[in-house]
This record gives sequence, C-alpha cells and structure tokens, in this order.
Amino acid sequence: MNLMLLPLIIIIFGSLVMVVLIAYKRSLTACHWLTGIILVGAFAAQCILFNSENVSVDLLLFSPLNQFLCQLTLLIVLIVYWPLKQWLSQHSSSPTPFYLLLLWATIGALVMILANHFALLFMGLELLSLSLIGLIAYQCPQFNTQSADNGTSTGIEKIGVEAIGIEAAIKYLILSGIASAIILLGFSLIYIDIGSLALADFNQVAQGKLLPPWLIYGAIFFILGGLFFKLSIAPCHLWFADLLQGAPTPVAAFLSTVSKLAVFSLLFKLLLSSQWIQITIVAQVIGAVAIISMLLGNLLALRQQNIYRLLAYSSIAHFGYLLIIILLGNNSNIISDEILLIYMVAYLLSLSGLFTLLSLIPSQDTLEKLQGLLWRQPLLGICFMLLVLSLAGIPLTIGFIAKFYLVLAAVEQQLWLLIGALVLGSIIGLFYYFNLLLTIAKKTVAKNSRDIKVIPIVGGAVITMFIVLLGLYPQPLAQLIHHLVTQ
Repeated sequence: MNLMLLPLIIIIFGSLVMVVLIAYKRSLTACHWLTGIILVGAFAAQCILFNSENVSVDLLLFSPLNQFLCQLTLLIVLIVYWPLKQWLSQHSSSPTPFYLLLLWATIGALVMILANHFALLFMGLELLSLSLIGLIAYQCPQFNTQSADNGTSTGIEKIGVEAIGIEAAIKYLILSGIASAIILLGFSLIYIDIGSLALADFNQVAQGKLLPPWLIYGAIFFILGGLFFKLSIAPCHLWFADLLQGAPTPVAAFLSTVSKLAVFSLLFKLLLSSQWIQITIVAQVIGAVAIISMLLGNLLALRQQNIYRLLAYSSIAHFGYLLIIILLGNNSNIISDEILLIYMVAYLLSLSGLFTLLSLIPSQDTLEKLQGLLWRQPLLGICFMLLVLSLAGIPLTIGFIAKFYLVLAAVEQQLWLLIGALVLGSIIGLFYYFNLLLTIAKKTVAKNSRDIKVIPIVGGAVITMFIVLLGLYPQPLAQLIHHLVTQ
C-alpha cells in the first residue's frame, strides 16, 4: 500500500467503524469524538506525508497543488465539524447519521481533487452529490419560527420548516443530476475522439482525431456548463440561494466551501492542465462568465435581507474572481497556482468561519434578527465583523491580500476589462457588507439570547485571529505557497 493513500484510508475505515457504532449505539458524544479523531488523523497524515514532487498512484495524482487543496479541504471540514455537537443536540432528534454523511461527502471531495482519471473522478463527484442530498434534507433546518424559539412550536410549523429542507434537497437532486448528465455526455464525446479518459491525455482534444472541431468544442462546453451548474456561477446560479436558505447551517457551510473547492479544482485542472484555456473561444467564454458572475452576484446580494441568500450571491461573485485566476494561467501556470491557493485560503477560511459563527446563533437568519449582535454577544459580534471584513477585502485581513495579488497579476497581464469588472463588483460588494456590519453594530433593546458554550466560540475566535494575522503578516503563507508551486 502506498502511504500517500493513508488520509483517504483513515476516513474510509473510520466511516465503516462509524456504521458499526451507529448500528449498535446511537450516541451523539461517541460519534462526535470518533469523527473528530478521524478528521484530525487524516489531516495529520496529509501534512506528514506531503511531498513536493508529483506522485502518481493508480488513478490518483498527488501533486503539490492537489495535496495542498486536500489539506485545505480537511481543515475546512474540521472547522465545520467543530460546533456540530451543540448544533445537532439542539436541532435534531436523530443526529448520529449526520456525521456519517459528512465523512462520505469528504471522501468524495478528496477523490475529486486527487483523481487523474474520469472514471474515478465521476465516482467522487457522485459520492459527494449523493451525500449532500441526504445532508440538505436532514431534519434540522437552521431557522425556526418565533414560537419554535419559545418551545411552543406546533406540528404544522415543524412540518413547514422540514418541508423547506426537503424542497431544497429535491432541487439539488434534480439540478445536480442534470449537471452530472451533461458532464457525462461531454466526456463521452471526448472519449470517442481520443480513446482515453485519463485527464493527462485531454490536451489532445483540440486536435480533433475523429470528430469534427465543432463537436469537440460542443463536448468542452457541455463539461464546462455542467461544472458551472455545480459551482452555481452565472448564468447557472438561480438555484443556489434557495439551496443555502433551505439547508442546515453546517451543510450550507459545506456546500459553499468544500463542495465548491472540489468542483473548482476539477475546472482548474481541465482548463489549464489540458490546455483548453488556450482555445480562443473557451477563454472568451470564461472571461464573459467571470464578468457576469462578478457583477450579477454582487448586484443580487445588494438587496438581500436573508444572511444565507446574501452569502450565496456573494459566493457567485467570489467564484467570478476565481475565474480570472484561470485566465491568468494562460500565460503563467506558476502565477495562477500561487494566486489560486492564496485566494482559496483567504475566501474559504473566512466563509467557513462565518458559517461556524452562524451555527452558534440559530433562528437569526435575517439581518433584522442580527441587529445588536455586537452588544448581545460581544466576542461573537467582533469575530463576525472581522470575518465579514475579510470577505469584503478590507486591509489588515487575508481577504485584502488575496484580492491585491489577484489585481496585481491581472494588471501585469493587462486584463483591463476583467479588472474593471472586479473593481466595480468589489465596490458594489462593499455596500452590502458594510450594511451587514452596521446591522450587527446597531444598538438595540437587549433581548434574551440563547446560551452558547465556550468551546465553539473559542474555535470561531481562533479562526478569526488566524485570518487577521495572515492579513497583518502574509509573508509566511506567500513563501510557503511559492515554494510549493515552483518545485
């Protein structure tokens, strides 16, 4: 057995142990600690076994980029996992299967990042998608009615709240299935043309061995269209806000971070490693989608009163920024890889930290309900505001550093239209981010607040401190990433 497979083996074996544990004893505490041991063990193994050279193991490729993305994925899953025990104990009568679905979804995401062959890649994609369907439909929505907060919710209200989660799961099931079918169609056409499903051979696609060029381009756009749906970037974005609003808070965090990280890593590999971005029409489409996503995502977020819908539309804009990084790779893969990793660390850690804090303040899904959070829960409010500042790209946070590097590289390559859209989108974004900050800081009459355990708050504070420290002193992270991509 190759030791590079150890992180995956730990999670797979751990999930089997979890199945036995749930079958014999449905203990929330036991499942919570077992999941923590599994995730910490996998993360530690991934760090210890990190290799600065490309290592191919069967259908998996352990490149420095892929390994770093796996480390980031496991770190985000640990952040999502941190407040789960308290959250599930308050919101679910059967919480233990949640941990099992979370582990399976993590396996799917890691396989997607590491896969170097379409067969294994598609298996990881479907494992991730099917696990997420169960997680989205889980009977513990992140918001309840006013009467539910007072412990007097009626049966009709409970059914209505659960129905929202089921509706979101059905939407994801249908749209995810359609997107997967479109991706499968595109890969089948490519297989007909080149006779291989190894991603390393996809750079031969542009040559058109058997099929005419228009059909090859059609296959590429089928794949891109399916991935755009999975990433929920414009114009395939309309479903994502409903999904985040209806999903449980930890699942919304996983959907916005880990799921999108896995899909974007695939898009990044296909466009750069397979040299599809060098096809003129493909580069033009990516540029157009980036501009539409940056502007439309920020404009739609501008008038949102629900925090989950606001973060959903903000996510569309941020992945529009990430598409610029792909276009940067048209001239320099090293610069593209560096900025990708820095932006992923900045955005995904800030967003996962924000969702962690949201899971500590349930039933406060609208801006109105978040009023005065700074005065009701000072530590929670300060952390919340600092993470929002990072998402907005304000100086002294890692979000500013990531956006600064992105703009600097885009200016160097003279991508003026994309820079204009990025700057305009960022200015629009400042309005709703600062509106959120003013809402949190607004003084209101003191309300009864739910008791929050110290450990989850400390976890959120640690993430926030990490984000701020990286913003104040980004050199170690920048040097580490530069060392990885130049090996």
